[in-house]
Amino acid sequence: MRRQPLFVLSPEVSDPAVESAFDRAAAGWERIADRPGVISVHDRGELPRPWIAVESIDGTRLSDMDAPLAVDEVRTVLGAVAEVLRATGRAGVHHGALSPASVRLVDGPGDARIDDWGLERACRVAAGRQQPTPYTAPELATEEREPDDRADVYSLGAIAYYLLTGEAPQTAATGAGEVGGDGSPPRASAVNGSVPGRFDAVLETA
Repeated sequence: MRRQPLFVLSPEVSDPAVESAFDRAAAGWERIADRPGVISVHDRGELPRPWIAVESIDGTRLSDMDAPLAVDEVRTVLGAVAEVLRATGRAGVHHGALSPASVRLVDGPGDARIDDWGLERACRVAAGRQQPTPYTAPELATEEREPDDRADVYSLGAIAYYLLTGEAPQTAATGAGEVGGDGSPPRASAVNGSVPGRFDAVLETA
């Protein structure tokens, strides 16, 4: 019998603001659990600590794939993830912490499933301990604000960069790695010569 993944707020956390943030994020995840591409929620509760049990699936996380991938494969993956984000965004739920680790491919590049849905980020922000990644939208890295469509689009563009180059984009907002004079990463086509130049313009506007 397959075990259900269980997210539980640590007993070391006693801050009501963090508990409330966990509950809001879990409620948002539950609200979109029936959307295609969203890892389903089986149940959630508050005792003895806030928790949420979700679907267990097989699949490969994008972070575990041997990037860079072929351009056509990247295009298919991004299209699948974008469809999930479009559906959840219409429901008023945004991820806010999208990264290669939160996306799994189950049955080929067109079958993307997304998990986490901001649980960890919501709790860290509520506790005043933000940990932005190279995939975090700049406004979420520097401000305590709720994610929106634009933040998820930025993260999707950052994931595209990773899949095309095999490298995480490094930005001035994260303070990690080498950046250009304007704080931007090197163009994807400069890192991977097989990436058409037209992709650079798309990534720069994400």
